[in-house]
Amino acid sequence: MRTLALVVSFTLAPLVAEAAQFPGYSDTGWSWSDKSECCAEAIALAQEDGMNRCQVSGGFPNMRFMRRGNCRWRSNVDGYGSRVYRCWGDTKISCK
Repeated sequence: MRTLALVVSFTLAPLVAEAAQFPGYSDTGWSWSDKSECCAEAIALAQEDGMNRCQVSGGFPNMRFMRRGNCRWRSNVDGYGSRVYRCWGDTKISCK
């Protein structure tokens, strides 16, 4: 019975390694005149951050299981009366 448990655990070990996830975060700063572009950029930067964290740890990002991510935003009016946005993105990247 112990032998079977060891065989199963060694067989499933690569699948467990697949489940490692690395968070990615970003902040665009106050420079956007369009909220959707601001959020798209924030999510792209967060994905890049998560992929970099994965690679620094010695892994390889698994693009098949990448989440799009989330975006939070704030708006304000600049000195010229134009609306500007600041966006923060976060996501999780699967790493092999």
